[in-house]
Amino acid sequence: MAEEKKQVLFRVAQPEEIRVKIELEQDGEAVSTLHIFRPPSAVDRKNYYSRLSYMEMTAGGGQRQVSGVIEASEQLYDACIKQVEGVDFGGAADWKQALPIEIKRAAVVLLMG
Repeated sequence: MAEEKKQVLFRVAQPEEIRVKIELEQDGEAVSTLHIFRPPSAVDRKNYYSRLSYMEMTAGGGQRQVSGVIEASEQLYDACIKQVEGVDFGGAADWKQALPIEIKRAAVVLLMG
């Protein structure tokens, strides 16, 4: 009788957090920032990729492709960010809103890279 082989399944372990380092300039000085994210879930990734570009109906009944990179990046950033170190938010109550979209987009590019 042939020996039965056991099937071995592997699962990639998810880190508790993902750290993204970005070098910025604030008030003329170089600043090193650290963006600490929770790992994006499958739903987060699906929403992000589906919002990167989409089709929109035109007035003439046709369609055109629209870029949603900014909106997709901001939504993913806001959903997954846990903490940011190295940025002076000037006492802003909602630090996520105080962070410029360009920084959020750069962090998301590195997060999803």
